[in-house]
Amino acid sequence: MHSQFRGILALVVGVVLALGGPVWAQGKRVALVIGNSAYEAVPHLPNPSNDARAIANLLIDLGFETRVRMDMDAEGMRNALAEFEAAVKGSQIAAIYYAGHGIEMGGENFLIPVDAVLARDADVEAETIALERLLQSTSGAGQLQLVMIDACRNNPFLLDIERTLGDRTVGKGLARIEPVGSTLVSFAAGAGMTAFDGSGVHSPYTEALLDHLDSPGLEVNYIFRRVNAAVRTFTADAQQPVYYGTLDDDEIYLIDPPQGAVTQSDEDLVRVAY
Repeated sequence: MHSQFRGILALVVGVVLALGGPVWAQGKRVALVIGNSAYEAVPHLPNPSNDARAIANLLIDLGFETRVRMDMDAEGMRNALAEFEAAVKGSQIAAIYYAGHGIEMGGENFLIPVDAVLARDADVEAETIALERLLQSTSGAGQLQLVMIDACRNNPFLLDIERTLGDRTVGKGLARIEPVGSTLVSFAAGAGMTAFDGSGVHSPYTEALLDHLDSPGLEVNYIFRRVNAAVRTFTADAQQPVYYGTLDDDEIYLIDPPQGAVTQSDEDLVRVAY
């Protein structure tokens, strides 16, 4: 779907139904896409650059004003987030997609710029970008703040990092989070688990995003349920994505269903977030 019908689907125009019906995702949409492949201190990651470009094209087709940043050092990532935070003001939906390395320390999650060395665990906060900073940069969106993180790959930084902070362990994968407000955060793999970079053009997680983000008439919670299911099926449950967040009662669509169409959430009023 993401290659053949994306342009057509992006032209579907939603309507606001009578009081009590779904709320269509109208208004300004902004997105920031970051793909970090060319790491300086550890081996090159083959897929994040491919993944980021493909997701950026999809978000553009979905009506997002999209900024694309590739192989960002720490200063570049901080500047990109500051610029994006300003752009988010007045938007309905703000989305961030990140592909690259990430690390968890003491229950907090950090994304790793390409210039990071991380010789010691004490260097993590100075040389990386806290996931919380991404959530902060999307917080100005009125309807939905969406953060997608493909960053749980096998992390070579973990092999040589010197442990100096006895009270703050460095863990495998990313830690569980509890976002507040109208925020949905999707991880490529569950807490403490490793995600695959993939042997093809895209990682399994990003391939699932490309297949399902542009599903017409599918409420956003259901989109990510399908993404999770697709990755679990493809990897025979070796990789299990997870998403966090509690949205309000309004139904949110990235592509609106035609007026009068029966939506997935109409058919199944019981929502299960996992």
